Amino acid sequence: MKEEFIKKYNNHEYISNDLYLNVLANYSGAVPSNFNIDTYNDIVLEKLYLLNKDYFDNFYKDIDSNIKLDKEQCKAILSDEKYSLIIAGAGTGKTTTMASKVKYLVEKKNVLPEKILVLSYTRKATEELDKRICLDFNIPAHVTTFHSLGYEYIREIFNNRKCVILDRNKKREIFLEYFKNLYLDKNKITEIINNFDTVKQMKNFVFSKFFIDNYQKFNTYDELIEYYVSVKLNEAKTVGTINLIKSWIERQLQKDENIISINGDYVKSAGEAVIANFLYKRGLSYSYEEAYPELMENNIIYKPDFTIDYAGEKIYIEYFGLEDENYNKIKLEKEKYHKEHNNKFIEIERTSLSNIVRILDNKLRELNVEYNERTNEEIYEHILRLNPLSQVYPFEYFMYSSIKYLKSSAYREDKTVIKKYIMTLKGEEKQNVMIEAKYFLDFYNYYSNKLYGGEYYYFDFDDLLYYAVKYIEKLTSETHLLFDYIIIDEYQDISNIKYELTMKTAKRNDAKVFAVGDDWQSIYSFSGSRIEYIYNFTNYFKGAKLFKINKTYRNSQELINLSGQFVMKNNSQIKKDLVSDKHIDKPIIIKTFDGTKSDKEEINLLKNTILEIYGDSPDHKILVLGRTNRIIDNLYDDESFFDGIESSLVFKNYEDIDIEAMTMHKSKGLTFDDVIIIGLNTSFPSVKTGMTWIEKLYRNEVIDEGIPFAEERRLFYVALTRTKNHVYLLCDKNLKKDSEFITEIYGIMKGDMGKN
Repeated sequence: MKEEFIKKYNNHEYISNDLYLNVLANYSGAVPSNFNIDTYNDIVLEKLYLLNKDYFDNFYKDIDSNIKLDKEQCKAILSDEKYSLIIAGAGTGKTTTMASKVKYLVEKKNVLPEKILVLSYTRKATEELDKRICLDFNIPAHVTTFHSLGYEYIREIFNNRKCVILDRNKKREIFLEYFKNLYLDKNKITEIINNFDTVKQMKNFVFSKFFIDNYQKFNTYDELIEYYVSVKLNEAKTVGTINLIKSWIERQLQKDENIISINGDYVKSAGEAVIANFLYKRGLSYSYEEAYPELMENNIIYKPDFTIDYAGEKIYIEYFGLEDENYNKIKLEKEKYHKEHNNKFIEIERTSLSNIVRILDNKLRELNVEYNERTNEEIYEHILRLNPLSQVYPFEYFMYSSIKYLKSSAYREDKTVIKKYIMTLKGEEKQNVMIEAKYFLDFYNYYSNKLYGGEYYYFDFDDLLYYAVKYIEKLTSETHLLFDYIIIDEYQDISNIKYELTMKTAKRNDAKVFAVGDDWQSIYSFSGSRIEYIYNFTNYFKGAKLFKINKTYRNSQELINLSGQFVMKNNSQIKKDLVSDKHIDKPIIIKTFDGTKSDKEEINLLKNTILEIYGDSPDHKILVLGRTNRIIDNLYDDESFFDGIESSLVFKNYEDIDIEAMTMHKSKGLTFDDVIIIGLNTSFPSVKTGMTWIEKLYRNEVIDEGIPFAEERRLFYVALTRTKNHVYLLCDKNLKKDSEFITEIYGIMKGDMGKN
């Protein structure tokens, strides 16, 4: 340690803060008097930057000549800390910085690509990083999500078992089996109905009114559902089954998640739903994501999107619904796999929903597949039967959400938490909680036994990380999951369990950690993220060093100033001095409508704003944002808009306008030419109320940042900074009906612009 410090100092090499602090604590005499580590390293980095400037200037020459690394990015890449946090503001090029760090490590520091682990949160972000690193740079680093890494650890730990990630369909199957048994005891059902009231569960009911009115009449739950189906089929005679089917399918295709096919499968996209519905309507027997009988390399279970059983043979269908060069790699792997196994294989690439039907129909006919068309009556009856839990959904939701709270809690292993909590209660509240706890724990035990009691071991998302952390020390592999560098994306979103996974992986490998994040964009506490991990990075990683990347390539300086002043009302956040070469005089435009005239005034203003942008800049991509899914879904109630592929919004008679619509949360990380924000009323910022006792007991405590709605403020900041040019805020002329954030933004803007 001392020798390493002296050698680096004498050679004018970069000295990590971790090494310096250790030498200072144990060999203080080795540190020169008046030595300042920051000043020393600044000089070293400046020399290294000048030495490598030509190298960095040509980094992206053959990929995208418009991408240039700035000085702050280069210095972050050149630094060689044990632990470092790169604070990268919105639009500063964090993906570029991360990918460039990998390229530099491989080309200049001779680090083997397989020794570099790059972690991100979502599949989409991972694919973007994988494209840049593995495809553009041709560096086969290990780029993955936290959950996929956990899955890799689990496959190593349980290497003699078939390990499967639990999906929504399997969860529904488990709960249905449990509830059918519970239903046999009507006293228990009555107790649940009497105990789970509307206030506690924040639902209109724990079971449907139909269920409550009829459950005593039938011996089994199946009999009740049969009666429900017969009642609905009789009602359908007056409406027409074809209209009911169309309405049901349209509702599903408008969803962003939890899309259900006619056959009852929870599919991942509207494109997959169209394929599934086509197969069902044509009377073809298929399975969705059925595991292929043989494992792929590294014990990976391959699950084709669709497997058709036809005339004693299997036909496999894959829908490649993403537009990304990296997807070609996945596509080629699957094509090769099916070719090696001499399978009948149909592949469909991203296209319009109507084209999917045409392509699939042609390819099935080429394979001489004959259809056995189902009638509308058969289809509607199947829709009614496909979700037998529809009558008890709030009860199912309570169970699974409660399990998630428990599993993501620091008290997961403490079996006495609920018992201790009940002991603090009195009277009726105590009795109610005791009853709810009884049924919750009963299902939790049933659920746990179902996960690990058969041929397959099923792991839900919380289990993937939990068991990986729990057993990581037991890994004995000398060739797999060994890393020298761990590079982490979106560090502001890290949770307790992800932090533990990162730390244990780093300690197991004595790896260096290079984390990139922006506390101003921390908006996922509802899924377990803890902002204190980025606020207090140097406490969690002793000897860590912080770097800042301040130059943004997305927003104008004027928008940076306005949005920065808004978000930094929270003094707990890390101060940044973001700069941009771009200038736009009035980047935020507030437009108002008169809500007293009709409930269509906001959507009419939205249409006019879209046409205004289109008139000035026909090639601009427009993003429409709302706080909630409901706000976005309501757009489709207007006859002028209809759903396109994934998040695209089609404007009737103006189909060539490139528009997407989504929630603020889903927009994070995206860039559009112009942004329009709707639904800016008093329901934003959103206030979460009425939590169940189990949520209060197990949820992660949100730290006090000293300001109300801290995360909602950051969410609005994220929405404001998605634009390259202007952001349009649509709000009511009556300020009393507007979000308090509008009043605040207007106050910041006052003097520069006014309401239109």
